[in-house]
Amino acid sequence: GVPQSAQNQLAQMVQNPVPTREIFADVPADAIPPLDDPPGEVGRAEFIAASVADLADNDIVIGVEIEGDARAYPTRILNWHEIVNHTVCGRKISLTYCPLTASGINFDGSEIAFGNSGALFNNNMVMYNRATRNLWSQMWTYGISGQDVGTHTALLPVVQGTWGAWKAMYPETKVLATTTGYARNYSGDIYIERG
Repeated sequence: GVPQSAQNQLAQMVQNPVPTREIFADVPADAIPPLDDPPGEVGRAEFIAASVADLADNDIVIGVEIEGDARAYPTRILNWHEIVNHTVCGRKISLTYCPLTASGINFDGSEIAFGNSGALFNNNMVMYNRATRNLWSQMWTYGISGQDVGTHTALLPVVQGTWGAWKAMYPETKVLATTTGYARNYSGDIYIERG
């Protein structure tokens, strides 16, 4: 997680809402549909065994491991969905990924689940708290609007690297599947391919 001193420093910075003129709406809320398990109103988060995952060793994944339950989230899927709300080893998480900043952050989801606001702040994804509809900055990891300003939730460990390295560390890992409920081309990483 983030060291306590850094969290305190950030908390002091986030005392006021981010001015709306600094938040740029790109698409409507949840037009980049999050994946949920159990499925909700948007996409479906399903996982498959590593042995049947169609990934090359150099594909980039975000990895999460909680008490022996390892999960890999290919960025080529996350590019299209950016948020996965589900449970790993009995613990709710809200895994977020911003393709523009190539940042994967794992939020403790016991008290929060995120939707995608369709907006950017400092070229980084802006999420919304599904319970309050207030905005959160993904990389700041804090609420930036309404009653959530300055609010944060615990961050959980996350690894960002190649599929080959993650699979070597966790051969029994489960992998986020392409059966999301959406017709997308998940065969490549559009952000890497476009440089």
